[in-house]
Amino acid sequence: GEASAAGGSAEPPVELLSSPGLAAWLADEQRYGLLPILLGARAHPEVLRRSVFLFRFLANEQLLTKERIHALWVCGCSADKHEGLTCCVLDLLVELAPAFDGDQIGVLVDKVKELPHQSANTKFLRFLRDVLLASVSMDRRLTSGAASPPQPSSDMQDEGLEVFWRLLLGAASPAEVAGAAAEAEREEPASREARACFLDLLRRPAFAKHRLRYLKLCLSALRDGSVSVPLLLLFRELLGTFPEALVGHVRQDASNVSSAQPTRRDSILAQISGE
Repeated sequence: GEASAAGGSAEPPVELLSSPGLAAWLADEQRYGLLPILLGARAHPEVLRRSVFLFRFLANEQLLTKERIHALWVCGCSADKHEGLTCCVLDLLVELAPAFDGDQIGVLVDKVKELPHQSANTKFLRFLRDVLLASVSMDRRLTSGAASPPQPSSDMQDEGLEVFWRLLLGAASPAEVAGAAAEAEREEPASREARACFLDLLRRPAFAKHRLRYLKLCLSALRDGSVSVPLLLLFRELLGTFPEALVGHVRQDASNVSSAQPTRRDSILAQISGE
């Protein structure tokens, strides 16, 4: 226009004034985008909390790629990061997760799977639970208008539940009848939290098919002689989520899990089941 001809300030490119253009500018790692600054060495929890709308905008514009989700994870969840920054990033990812697609949710599940066993503490276990719940929201969003309610069937949900299952099996230790109650009190916090998050998911209608699968796995483990407090507690609480007719059938099956040590096993089952 005349301002440009007279040497005035040039008008910004038209594409920058569009949603895709603004999103591309925010995420630009090569020049002067805002995202590299937010996730850089001077990342601050309060700044990130106030930037949720920017990350959600990038997600809606399909620019919160798997690589950028990885960068956000590294920003807050590397071993040398402060607890406050880690919690902030986990909360941010949970808030964004309902807008993610299956591949993006899969990145978050993989990040938890890759954690060293000793790092799988309460905050990461709750994060995984919340991400899996968000994946159900994603399913509903993607199948809106479908004739039947969506059921989580993708690999990411199976893999996420397996993290809890393996942690519970890894925490298992033989339970003697005389010390079962005391051992339950000494249960590791990570094991207790894993069981709570696991059950929170399995009680929900969207995970009904998984619930039956893990009840069968519990019973199979008991048949094989893997009697432990975490496993028995999980078995008892899973039974409580099923109709009484099924509970009676499974209890009868459980009473005959093995003839190797029937007195010990039946006594533990009775004690844990509160009978």
